[in-house]
Amino acid sequence: MGIVSKIRERFGKANNKVVAGYPKVTTRISRDEDQIGLYEVNAMLRSVSSIAAKFPFQVYQYLDDLFLIDPYMAKYHQTTVALGNTGHQIEIVAENENRAKEAIVVANDLAARCYPMGGGMDGLTNGLLSQLARAGGLCIEWVPDKKLVQVERAYIVPIKTLRFRRDAKNDIQLCQEIAGKLVALNPIQTAYHAVFQRDGNPYPIPPAISALESAAQHRVIIQSIRQWLDKLSSLGVLLAKVQSPPREPSETQSEYDDKARVYLEAIASSITENFTSGMGISYDNIEFQFQNTNAGAQGAQDILQIVLQGLFASLQRDPIFFGWNFNSTETFASVVYEEMQQGIEMFRLGVKRALEHGHRLNLALNGFGDTSISVRFNKHGSLDAFRDAQAEQMKSQAVVTPYTEGLITPEEARKALGYDDIGTSSEAFVASFQSGTKKYELVRKPQKHIW
Repeated sequence: MGIVSKIRERFGKANNKVVAGYPKVTTRISRDEDQIGLYEVNAMLRSVSSIAAKFPFQVYQYLDDLFLIDPYMAKYHQTTVALGNTGHQIEIVAENENRAKEAIVVANDLAARCYPMGGGMDGLTNGLLSQLARAGGLCIEWVPDKKLVQVERAYIVPIKTLRFRRDAKNDIQLCQEIAGKLVALNPIQTAYHAVFQRDGNPYPIPPAISALESAAQHRVIIQSIRQWLDKLSSLGVLLAKVQSPPREPSETQSEYDDKARVYLEAIASSITENFTSGMGISYDNIEFQFQNTNAGAQGAQDILQIVLQGLFASLQRDPIFFGWNFNSTETFASVVYEEMQQGIEMFRLGVKRALEHGHRLNLALNGFGDTSISVRFNKHGSLDAFRDAQAEQMKSQAVVTPYTEGLITPEEARKALGYDDIGTSSEAFVASFQSGTKKYELVRKPQKHIW
C-alpha cells in the first residue's frame, strides 16, 4: 500500500484508488511564531547540522520591531504593499471551456477561505508582500483538509524560524525550528522564495538591512530634539539676571554659597509662579532677557535632514515619497516612481510563484491535475494618463501609416499594436480577480485562428 493510500485510509477518504501523480501532501507541519521557542544563534545551528546565515538571525527581529515603531520604515513597508498589490489574473489552460469554468470555481473556493483572518486572497497577497518587504523572502505552507481532497488554507511561515540543512543526499532541505528541533517542511505544499541572497546562501537578505544604522541614528536625534524642546521650548529661552545677595562680614564662603543658592531657588520659584500670559513682575533686582533659539532649530533640522537622506537611500526610496522634498522636481519624482515600480516587480515575482503553487496543488487535489494555471499581476497605475495616451497614439500611428501604404501585412500590424500579448498563452482562459466580488471572473477565452 502506497503512502497516499495510507494517508487516505487514515483520514477516512472514501475512494482508496491512487490516482497517478496525486500530490503527496500531509497535514500542517509549520507553526506560527507564538507557538514555538526561538533559538537564533548560529553556534547552535551548527550543532544541529544547520546551514548558518551570512548575518545574525536577530536582524529579522530588529527589523520587525523597527517596521512597527519607526514612521519612515513603516511608510516604506506600507507603500511596498500598497503599490505591489495591483490585482492579478489567473491563466488556465484546459481542454475546453466547461473544464476551465470548473477550475475557476475551484480557484474561487480557495480564494474565499485560504486566509480567513486577513480577507482571503487579497489579504494573503498583502501578507506575502509584507513578508517580502520586511525579510526579503517569503514562505507559505498550503495545508490540505483532513480528507486530502482540497487545500484548506494557507499559513505564512515566519522567516526567522526557517532553517536550512543538508540531507543524506547533500541537498539543501527547508526546515522550521520548533522547540529547538528542525522539522522538515514538505516541498510539495510549501513555497519558498528569496528575493536577495548572498553567494548561494539560501537565507533571504532583508532589503532594509542597510537601514538599521540610519534608523538608529534617526531615533537618537529625535530623542535629543525632544529633550531640547523640553528644556528650551520651540521659540527660545528666558534668562533672568539676578543681583547677588549682600554678604555679611562674618559669613564664610561656604555659608555665603548656601545662602545664595537658597536665594536663587526662591527667585526661580517666584518667577515660575508669577510669569503667566507672557507678563512677568519683579523688583529692580531682576533683569529679564529673551534668548532666541531659531538658529539652533535650523541646525537641528539640517542634521536631521542629513540622517534622513541616508535612511531614505538605504530604503531605496526617494524622500518625496516620505513627505520630504529635498529640491526634487516633478519630472525627477516620476522617474523615481517608475524605478520603484521596477523594484517592486521583484517582490511580485515571489508572490506570483507562491500563489501558483497553491492554486496548482488545490486543483490537483480536486482532480484537475491536467489543468495548467499561472498568475499574472496587473500593470501599475500611471502618474500621467494623458501623457501615456499620447504616447500610445503616436505608437499606433507609426503602425497604421506603413499598413495603409501596404508596407506591412495585417498580421504584422496586429502584432505591432500589441494584440499578441506574449505574457498570455493563446490557449489560455483568463480569469481576473475582482476586488469587489473577491472572485475570479472569466474575462478572455482562447482565440481561434483560421489559417
